[in-house]
Amino acid sequence: MRRSLQLTSKVTLTFVAFAVVLLSSVGVLAYESGRSSLEEATFSGLLSTAIEKEAALETWISEAQNQIANFAASPTMRERVAELESQSEAANPKTVHDEIVAELKPLVGEPNIFVDLAILEPVTGKIIASTNAKQEGTFNEDRPYFINGQKDPYVQNVYFSIGCQCPAMTASAPIKSSDGKLLAVIVGNLNIKDMGVIINRSSGRYQSADAYLVNTSNLLVTQPRLILDSAILQRGIHTDAVEQCLEQKSGSIQDRDYRDIPAMAVYRWLPNRNLCLVVKVDQAEALEPADAFGRTLLIIAGIALLGASILALTLAKTITRPVLALKSDVSRFVQGELQVRFPEKSTDELGALAHEFNTMANAIVEKENLLQSYAQHLEERVNDRTAQLSFLANASRVLSESLDYNDRLKQLAELVVPKIADWCSVDILDNEGILQRLAVIHTDPQKIALAFELQRRFPSDPNAQSGTYNVIRTGKSEFYSDISEELLKASTNDPEILDLMQQLGLKSSMTVPLLAHGHSLGTLTLVMAESGRHFDNSDLALVEDLARRAALMIDNAKLFKETQQLNTELEQRVQERTAHLTAVNKELEAFSYSVSHDLRAPLRAVDGFSQALLEDYNDKLDEFGKDFLNRIRVESQRMGQLIDDLIGLSRFTRTEMILAPINLSNMVREIAGDLKAKEPDRDVEILIQDNLTGCGDERLIRVALQNLVGNAWKFTTKSPHPRIEFGSTIKDSTTEYFVRDNGAGFDMAYVHKLFGAFQRLHSMEEFSGTGIGLATVQRIMHRHGGLIRAEGALKVGASFYFTLGEQNCL
Repeated sequence: MRRSLQLTSKVTLTFVAFAVVLLSSVGVLAYESGRSSLEEATFSGLLSTAIEKEAALETWISEAQNQIANFAASPTMRERVAELESQSEAANPKTVHDEIVAELKPLVGEPNIFVDLAILEPVTGKIIASTNAKQEGTFNEDRPYFINGQKDPYVQNVYFSIGCQCPAMTASAPIKSSDGKLLAVIVGNLNIKDMGVIINRSSGRYQSADAYLVNTSNLLVTQPRLILDSAILQRGIHTDAVEQCLEQKSGSIQDRDYRDIPAMAVYRWLPNRNLCLVVKVDQAEALEPADAFGRTLLIIAGIALLGASILALTLAKTITRPVLALKSDVSRFVQGELQVRFPEKSTDELGALAHEFNTMANAIVEKENLLQSYAQHLEERVNDRTAQLSFLANASRVLSESLDYNDRLKQLAELVVPKIADWCSVDILDNEGILQRLAVIHTDPQKIALAFELQRRFPSDPNAQSGTYNVIRTGKSEFYSDISEELLKASTNDPEILDLMQQLGLKSSMTVPLLAHGHSLGTLTLVMAESGRHFDNSDLALVEDLARRAALMIDNAKLFKETQQLNTELEQRVQERTAHLTAVNKELEAFSYSVSHDLRAPLRAVDGFSQALLEDYNDKLDEFGKDFLNRIRVESQRMGQLIDDLIGLSRFTRTEMILAPINLSNMVREIAGDLKAKEPDRDVEILIQDNLTGCGDERLIRVALQNLVGNAWKFTTKSPHPRIEFGSTIKDSTTEYFVRDNGAGFDMAYVHKLFGAFQRLHSMEEFSGTGIGLATVQRIMHRHGGLIRAEGALKVGASFYFTLGEQNCL
């Protein structure tokens, strides 16, 4: 448990905190101001140093450039080089060479700028004379100092010399004759150490001060003072100062140096030399005066804070002494000494506080007594509610154990007595709307018999304005918390009934409807008698909840029983319907057999006798007689075809199917080929989409396609350019196959007649046929779980779309 500070400590800490904030603010401002000024002064000094070193470096390079130019312009040097180049007989080349070398040697070495000098042939760059004999005979035609030195005095920036395997910086100048002809190029390697001396020259102000040059490859060009081993053109450096400088910028930065130590640096980009100059000093050394000033401020602040703390403590004790006394009395009151009261001596704020506390203490004592009473009552209610919830859970378990509601309701009544009531009766409406007493529970068997006798001898009046039937009608409970003698006498005019009710000793009662989905299924009646207890509203709410659960169980049980009865009836109807369909199918087969055999014989006789008349009595018949006989033959043959089509239609409905994948495109090609073979003179354009497949009975699908393609072939006989097309399309994510033609077509107003047996939209004189083909196609598609539909227009053509069941081959 966290302890709270004493009031005296809080007041003291408040004063001390104020002093800390004040001193800290002043000290931080002073320190930051001093540090900021010192940083500015440091950067300013570093910048001055950098500018000074940059100027010294440029002066040194300019001096080297001027000296090499003076050497080149020397009349003696031009004369010697001219003699060496002329190779005349008068001049001894060896002598001239030695004279040139002798003239150059005094100009190299300490304290001169150059470490060696050489004369280069003007075209090939071959060294023809040098203070370093090892260099003579080498060619330098591709070196920048030679190329640029042919025109003007030139200084090549620091580079790595392959000849000496060391850093080098070379100056060059052209040696020209008096008429301006280039005689040679004089070159000299500068003493690179002199440049390092210029850059590393210290001002003596800082021990950690350092300066160095870096080239565009991040390599050190001069040796930093704080790196002991050789670093020139060997060590790379990648500090933020160098990276920003190599972006051709100049500025200042606080960054870690090449030793990874915090430093303050100024960097300058030297555009003429493509070099970066960095001048730095360790941050700790540069800002040491500011840190010393900060330590001094801390010491002063500590002394001031100590004095403020002593003063604050003295003032706090003076202010908090009476408050602490009040606090002590409050602690006693809180610990249970409710009789404690504060002395009301002064008239200041503390006296007013004491008065208010005394008033509050009196109110608290009064409310404490009231809260104890409430707590006791609440505990009793919690216990009652817990018992009710436990009872409801137990009741729900009993109700859910089975769907035999008679047995479940009896167990529920046994559960109610004596836990909730002394009596419990359950009455259920029968199919005729009459209440039947299902159960009565009481601890005394004689009183149970008395309750049944009372209900038998004096049944409830269905039209009464109170009682169980009224509860059934209204769906509302009847609740009597206290049944007085006057209430018993007012409830009946029958002395015998009144005597029986008095024997039962009723004290309190409730009759609750068993409601399920807005319908009353019965009532649940509870009575208090022997125990002398009385029901209250919480008991009514509990029993109404219990009644709703019981009613739902009854309703579910009845629904389950009705469902079982319906299933039994449905199974019986299915059996009867199956038997009826079997008988009808047998009759249909017998009819088909009769049509096939019994009707064919008379038709054949009519056709045969007609033919015999035409053959045997041809000379005795006039043209009208012959025409009549020919018509008889045609119609008898047509009727025979109708009989065949009817039998086929019946067979297609009953035949067993063998389902397998089918290449519909190939099947249509075969059918079209047969039609062309029968009528080779017809020129019909037939378009068939490749690789269309489906799943079905191959024999039945062939019959359907023969009818569809055959119809298209027939109805395009009068078209000037007949065309038949077979393909597929997607409609509502389902594949539809189609047979389309540009023939006679039909009126969409009669599309519903197309698939009926013997339905024709064209006369026999226009197009032959029996009108069975499309009916056959429709039945075949239905047997495959598919559909067929048609679209068309008169004299435009017709399209027949059909589908096959997607699950046929699964």
